[in-house]
Amino acid sequence: MRPAQVAVLLLLLVGYGSFYLCRANLDAAGPLLVLGGMSKTSFGLLTTVATLTYGVGKMVLGAGGDVLGGRRLMGLAIVGSVVFTLAFGVSHAFVALVAFAALNRFFQSGGWSALVHVVSRWFEPRRHGLVMGILATSYELGNVCALNFCGFVSRWGWRALFLVNPILFAIIGGTVVLSLRGEPSAHDGRGDHRKTGRREDGKVWGGRHWEQATQQPTLPVFPSSCPLPLPSASRSAPSCRASSRAARSGPRSR
Repeated sequence: MRPAQVAVLLLLLVGYGSFYLCRANLDAAGPLLVLGGMSKTSFGLLTTVATLTYGVGKMVLGAGGDVLGGRRLMGLAIVGSVVFTLAFGVSHAFVALVAFAALNRFFQSGGWSALVHVVSRWFEPRRHGLVMGILATSYELGNVCALNFCGFVSRWGWRALFLVNPILFAIIGGTVVLSLRGEPSAHDGRGDHRKTGRREDGKVWGGRHWEQATQQPTLPVFPSSCPLPLPSASRSAPSCRASSRAARSGPRSR
């Protein structure tokens, strides 16, 4: 891998792992919420609604990377998660807690889709297995690190988990998004050859030659010995009708 690719790989590893700061905090806050008066049934309902919303977000935001791009989608996911995690931390009504937990999980679901989109643009297909294998460890490492951090923060109460964690997430996630500026250029040999000007044989088209090649009219092939003339063909060219009459008449006898 080139140095730029290694840097992107590390940024994505840290960036997606930091998503768990605003995901594992709910698990860590569960015992504290129950001690504070919330029933186990209510907490189970809260986490169930949040998980269902996470699944819906996967389908909705999964296609967002194709529209927004991976970096923008990751930024949107981070902003939404931070905002609604902070809102959860200052809420009191159970309905508000459920709503903000669900909205947080909705935006959390866009993180992995954004990561996959960035990988598809920065790494050639032959490295996708290696890259995704490394990045797949981010949610395990991120979950472990976030839970340990939550254990430290929880000494100040469950609300601290929804105030300190999103601030740290905003700092880490914002740094990652800003550092992912730019994409590989055309001469790097990645991306769609129709956009980069790279042919299937690996050669690069010149600008004017590429435009001319892509703008050539394409005509259907008919099972006939007479080719169809292009619109720009000369009027002096023999017509198909004359050629077909000559072919039917055959050679004249002497």
